[in-house]
Amino acid sequence: MKKLTLFLLFLSINSVAQNSDIFRIDSLSTEGVLLNKGWKYQTGDNPDWTKPEFDDSAWTPIDPTKDVAALPEIFNAQIKWLRLDFEVKNKLPNPLGIAINQAGASEIYLNGHLIHQFGHFDTDSTKVKAYDPLQIPIYFPADSVGQYHLAVRYALQPNIRYTNIFSWTQNRLFNATLLNLVPTLNAQRDFRVYYTGLDMFKIGVFFMLFVLHLAFYFYQRSNKTHLIIAICFLAFTVVFIFKIIGENQFSVEYRYFNLNISNWSYYIGACMLVNAFYRMAKVRLDNYYYAFVVLTLVSMFVPSFTYGGIFWQPILFFTGSIFSFTIIFRLTRIGLKKEIKGFWLLSVTVMIAFFSLLCVAAGALFLKISYTL
Repeated sequence: MKKLTLFLLFLSINSVAQNSDIFRIDSLSTEGVLLNKGWKYQTGDNPDWTKPEFDDSAWTPIDPTKDVAALPEIFNAQIKWLRLDFEVKNKLPNPLGIAINQAGASEIYLNGHLIHQFGHFDTDSTKVKAYDPLQIPIYFPADSVGQYHLAVRYALQPNIRYTNIFSWTQNRLFNATLLNLVPTLNAQRDFRVYYTGLDMFKIGVFFMLFVLHLAFYFYQRSNKTHLIIAICFLAFTVVFIFKIIGENQFSVEYRYFNLNISNWSYYIGACMLVNAFYRMAKVRLDNYYYAFVVLTLVSMFVPSFTYGGIFWQPILFFTGSIFSFTIIFRLTRIGLKKEIKGFWLLSVTVMIAFFSLLCVAAGALFLKISYTL
């Protein structure tokens, strides 16, 4: 009798342990449910790994919502698999959707059936093309009560670089959120239209200023200041053109280039703006300017080639912004003391524009705006 009691106790404990591995979903908040617990990870490739009954107890636990830079064990040419068991405890009133951010290519299986594929997947790693769905929700057929098994066949595209410049796009291994499909789609559409429309408005403003100063230069070719200011506004126009392209780029490979072109264009524009102030204040280029140029070059290229370490972009961005603002403020004082005609009005106008651009860029870097409502 004692042995039977111990045996039943063992079974109950084992059952509780197995059930504790199941990710349970009681309801969905407006932000959805992030699937960041209970995942198992294994390298290799086996079609049986899609089956719910497969025993993955020997697999390695992993949090795939982490940035790929925080998971050094994944960087190899092998195919990888992720598995998750979850349970929908209550009937959900709305169709269920899943929003995914990933840095590779994937095949997604639910209860052994392929339901979605993102990117070009191939057993030859050189042919893999990474694809990020950008957390745009898609239908996920798991809205009825019951237990489900999610399996993800995954591969990284070799020899590409990653970036999260402007902090909109991320490079997670596999970041999946379950949410209400229709309301989230509507909210994301409205947000993207507003956010992209705002950037397009900035493109229009900067492009008109570019054309205006270019016309001034053609009218008075001896005044190179207008040409430099025109280049400055052209660079700021390019910033937002490639920012829009990069933030809406599904290809992880090409997103790196688009967002870095945007970042580089910003610093070129800032350099031209400071140079224009030297000319307007009738001050020769000094050590402050050359130090700013060196800082600009560092700010352009260090974030582009140091992904995964210290997040240098905001540090360098604000260091360069404060430095440039200090130089411009100093030149403004010099120009006002010299009583240069029209300098006060022009200086205030350009400084307001420059300060506004800093505020916009700071918001893009640090404000974590949730568009998954």
